[in-house]
Amino acid sequence: MAQGAIIGQQPEIPQPYDIGDIKISTKTTLGEDWVLCQGQLFDDKQYPLVKDNVINNFIPFQNKKTIIDSSVTFAKPQACLVKNGELYFVNNSGALFKSAPPFTKNQRVGDKNIFANFMMEVNGYMIIGGSISSYSAVAYSKDGASWRTIDFGYKNASVNNIFYVNQKYYIIINYQFVGGTVLELTGPLENASRTAKFNTNSKNISASYIGDYIYLFEFLDHDGTKLSIKKTKDFTDMANVPIDIDSTNLTANHKQMFKIDEDSIYFTSENKEPLYKVTQKGIEIYDEKFVLNVSNGNRVTPWSTVKVKDNLICYSVSRSVDNYPNISNFYYYNIIQKKNTQVNLDKVYFSSSSYDFVGVYANEDINGAIFYESSTGDAFINKYSKTTFPNPVSQDTNTFIKVK
Repeated sequence: MAQGAIIGQQPEIPQPYDIGDIKISTKTTLGEDWVLCQGQLFDDKQYPLVKDNVINNFIPFQNKKTIIDSSVTFAKPQACLVKNGELYFVNNSGALFKSAPPFTKNQRVGDKNIFANFMMEVNGYMIIGGSISSYSAVAYSKDGASWRTIDFGYKNASVNNIFYVNQKYYIIINYQFVGGTVLELTGPLENASRTAKFNTNSKNISASYIGDYIYLFEFLDHDGTKLSIKKTKDFTDMANVPIDIDSTNLTANHKQMFKIDEDSIYFTSENKEPLYKVTQKGIEIYDEKFVLNVSNGNRVTPWSTVKVKDNLICYSVSRSVDNYPNISNFYYYNIIQKKNTQVNLDKVYFSSSSYDFVGVYANEDINGAIFYESSTGDAFINKYSKTTFPNPVSQDTNTFIKVK
């Protein structure tokens, strides 16, 4: 009997691997049930049972433009959103369109004369935030076919964000030069009552939420004023959030603020390298080198941000002092690995400064980016594949994934 064995105890039998399990080995093959992982493109039709177990990345798939239907009088796109496998976008004249893959034909679904800052889905509504004739406003729809608008009545102002928490909508409005308002909407958007919960004439504002609390960010751009953050449930209990880092010239613009999970808020700041994270405990630097290329005069600022499976932020653009915006590069960021990767797009299409970046779009099935060529008036889509096998974990071993 082997030393240390217990009489009557059965030897432990290794458990079989499940589909999607990863195995590290010095071997070069493990048989037909295993695929060697080298970061290659993943075909979910070939391996349908593995789809939910692979790592999602944004990498070039076709890396070529598809011209958005030229038969439609278009103008420059302003914002975009994916819902139910269809791409919705609004142009700078407020016309609304939708398109399904391969995105060569578009259907006009409305004309609300809204100048858009964003498109997003909130509590079952598709929402466009911005302004109509210089007044803060939103356009909204549940089905993408019938659109309505709400004019909030603030002149020389624009809606920069909206979120839903504690069964209420919160509308973040910023004025043309400085100052802002937070509106609380109660009830369905179609007939919601509204109350101004916060006003300022001296600072720009952004806001988001963690749990039941609203977090209000107040700042001034590039003047040495420090960022302040307050949290509240109903704006009668405002409490300062401790900021234990240098917040001089720290901003929290709505385009650079995003949520990955329910427990935190992430944001970046103009001319700053880190990615900042706000939790109920306060603010911290999550990633020291989130923004790339600051030292050589270029900086990367999230311009349009989406997430897939809660662990990936896709963002752009590369900006420089002499060329704004410069969209010759596209970036994706894995927030779990804190890995920032540059994707070089096809220089045939992106060598000219006449191309403007509009936005990224994504869900579990389709993703890509929309651009606009001002010299020709063409809007076009650059497509991306989101799914790849994992990369090897080391140079001395091979990584395999079980596919059947």
